[in-house]
Amino acid sequence: TLLRDLASELEWAKVSQVTFEGYPAAASAAGRETPGDLAPADVTQVYAAYEQVKRDRSVIDFEDVLLLAAAMLDDEPTMAASVHEQYRTFLVDEYQDVNPVQQRLIELLTGPQVELCVVGDDDQAIYQWRGSDVSNIVELRRR
Repeated sequence: TLLRDLASELEWAKVSQVTFEGYPAAASAAGRETPGDLAPADVTQVYAAYEQVKRDRSVIDFEDVLLLAAAMLDDEPTMAASVHEQYRTFLVDEYQDVNPVQQRLIELLTGPQVELCVVGDDDQAIYQWRGSDVSNIVELRRR
């Protein structure tokens, strides 16, 4: 179970857009309990090693897909403009369980002239442990 718990913790860090260098401070600020008897510095070492193995093998994980897609749209305004021209409406189901990197991707995909329709219920938010942030749906109208 330690391996599963470590994988979950790394997933939380990545979707929260926390680098391995920033993990100890971010985990502390978020009130995260590290897996097993590991210290935050131990989780940082595992995180760094995991990222290095992926680089060495030229592979990415699911969280990288989200992070890279967001970075691509953020860094390439012409690509974002093309998406905004091609798609006029986006629908996001289970919006109460959107994590920070998913929220960033949604913002980049929708742009100023694209409509966003969300479905969700803040009373059914169940994935905070995985990095989801119920404030995304609670504060939607204000944003």
